[in-house]
Amino acid sequence: MRANCTKTISCTQVRIWLASAFISIAWLSPSSAQMQWPAPKGDFRVPLAPDVEVPEEPETPVVPLRRRPDPWTVVRPQAPAPQEKSGPPLPPPRIFTDWEKCNTPSQDFEEVIRSCAQIIQDEQEPAERRARAFMIRAAINEGIGLTIPALADLNEAITLSPRTALAYERRGSIWLREKNYDQALKDFQAAIRLQPKSAELFVLRGITYRSKGDHPKALADFTAAIALNPKYEVAFYERGQAHLEQKELPQALADFGESLRVNPRFALGFYGIGSVQSADNQVALAIAAFTEAQKLDPRLMALVSMQKGLARQRAGDCKLALEDYAAALSAGLRNANILKQRGICWRLLGQNDFAILELSQSIVVSARDAETFTERGIAKAQKGEMNGALIDFNEAIKINPKAEAAYLSRAQIRRSRNELKEAIADIDKAISIRPTAYALTERGITYFQLADQASALNDFNAALELDGQLPMALFARGYLLRKSGDPKFSEFDMADAVRRQPDILQRAKSLGFTSE
Repeated sequence: MRANCTKTISCTQVRIWLASAFISIAWLSPSSAQMQWPAPKGDFRVPLAPDVEVPEEPETPVVPLRRRPDPWTVVRPQAPAPQEKSGPPLPPPRIFTDWEKCNTPSQDFEEVIRSCAQIIQDEQEPAERRARAFMIRAAINEGIGLTIPALADLNEAITLSPRTALAYERRGSIWLREKNYDQALKDFQAAIRLQPKSAELFVLRGITYRSKGDHPKALADFTAAIALNPKYEVAFYERGQAHLEQKELPQALADFGESLRVNPRFALGFYGIGSVQSADNQVALAIAAFTEAQKLDPRLMALVSMQKGLARQRAGDCKLALEDYAAALSAGLRNANILKQRGICWRLLGQNDFAILELSQSIVVSARDAETFTERGIAKAQKGEMNGALIDFNEAIKINPKAEAAYLSRAQIRRSRNELKEAIADIDKAISIRPTAYALTERGITYFQLADQASALNDFNAALELDGQLPMALFARGYLLRKSGDPKFSEFDMADAVRRQPDILQRAKSLGFTSE
């Protein structure tokens, strides 16, 4: 050391510098107690010890040189000697186990998955803990869209811990989202057997029944959930939706009102009321309710915009409806239904090219909707593309053998090709599904073209019994009555038809009815 001392720097100063450097290194080395761990989230995680406060490090003292300063040398003043630290010693760094890392919320999903994998692979771990590790990993996989790995992990969790209701509930929820309703029902039923007093489980099973179209069982489950928890607003809302889907508007409105009585700030309650008002063609009231729902929960903006569009579309205002649908798309809602409704609006506005484009996009998103194929077929037929229209109608019937609109639309093309018996067969099928005034009128027209005036008159009479204001049925019946020698009632029917639809004469003439 003496060999390194110079006239400028004394050996004593070198020793002081070395000691200062050692002290600085010791004080500035990080401690695991200073690391910032994420705050725990969720209700099944192991909480961590609070962070330990570490006192700030005093500035490292600098010893001035013992020589006369020159003009170019900056000499730092003597710093006070560091004070000895008081208080208990810092705790040793905490070492987290794989279970704690697996069971602790973190944004580092890879670390959580690695830790859970260690628990899963360790057969010495308790079965319940390994099952929980599988469920945690399944939740992460589900959250990032890996459905198959999530289902596989939940299968393993149920094998290890077959009496864990949450595992059945999570697996059932995935099946429900994937529209595998039978598998979802099995899982929700298993969960209910384990937790028969869970209102949430009855609601989930009710939603599954409703999605399958089994509304009586859905209503029974929602009612059971309300009996278990009369303050569960979601159960009232879901029961209201079941009534709404069955066109039971008063019952639906009552349930949505009950959901708001339980929770006056329940946004979905206002959303449901808006849906009822929309179905009842009370557009202004519907839009007011939807707006209130959006105020309470801005996340509903996309759905609210779509529902506003549906309300305006039902009222015949497709221009404003298209604006609402555009707002829904801008808010991130891009599903098959909104594209389908946009296509229908474009068709009603006479823009068949736009209609076909939108409906084709809807089919790309969901190729199993019969109504979309039917609507695209109608747009093609209006453009004169009859072969393409027939392909779409056939596909709609293949998807849904009870697609009455597809049968009626296909019948019109067959009638235009003079395939009258085939057209009658299609209309018969549609009437067997749902006897409407429109379908009976279409069959009457076809019978008239077959020269079967008696059958045609019977169908027009039956149609007017269902809807006494249908212009085409009125005109056609009046025409046949006049031909049969009953001018009094014939003139009344035909005049009433023209009053209700001034351009009815043009369509009647194209179908073979004349006014002479």
